Amino acid sequence: MKSALTFIITILLIANVYAYRSLQEIYDDAVGNGDYDKYIELDPADEYNGDLSVFEGMNVYIDGNGAIIHGQEYYASISVYSSNLDIQNCVLVGGFAGIFISNLSSANIVSNTIDGCESAAIKTYYIDHETGTRIWDNIVANCDYGIFIIEDEHPEYIAFNNFYNIEEFPYAEYCPG
Repeated sequence: MKSALTFIITILLIANVYAYRSLQEIYDDAVGNGDYDKYIELDPADEYNGDLSVFEGMNVYIDGNGAIIHGQEYYASISVYSSNLDIQNCVLVGGFAGIFISNLSSANIVSNTIDGCESAAIKTYYIDHETGTRIWDNIVANCDYGIFIIEDEHPEYIAFNNFYNIEEFPYAEYCPG
C-alpha cells in the first residue's frame, strides 16, 4: 500500500511540473511584429514554465497579461544574452531568479510582479550601457535581493518599484567584480 501511495504522489508531482506550458516553446514558435523579432502575448488563463533563454541579437517583447510564470530551481525564469527584452505585466513566481539580463543586453522591465525567488528578482551582469536597461513600476516580494547588479554597468533607470520582505538588501545591491 505504501509503495502504491508513493507511486501516485510521484506521478502527481511529475504531472504538476509538466502541467505548465513551456515559455521557451512559446518563444520558439513566436513571430516578429514591428521592431521585434519575437512578439509574445501570454494568455492569462494559462500558466508557464519559466524556462526561457534568449540569445544573440534578438529583440523580444513579452506582454504577460497577468499570466503566471513558474520559476526553475537553478536558473532564472527568463535569461537574456546579447539581446534586448521588453517585458511587462508578468507574474514570476519562485525559482532561483526572475529575470537575468547579461552579456551586453538591454531591457525594459515594467509593471511585473516577482515573488519568491531564492536569489534575486532581477539580476544584471555586463549590460549594454549605450542602449540602457530600465526597471520601473514592478512589485517584488520574498526574494533574497530585489535587483542585484553585478559588475560596473548598472541599469540606466530604476524607479517606482515596490519591494517587500527582501532578505539581504531592501532595494538594489551593487556588487562590482
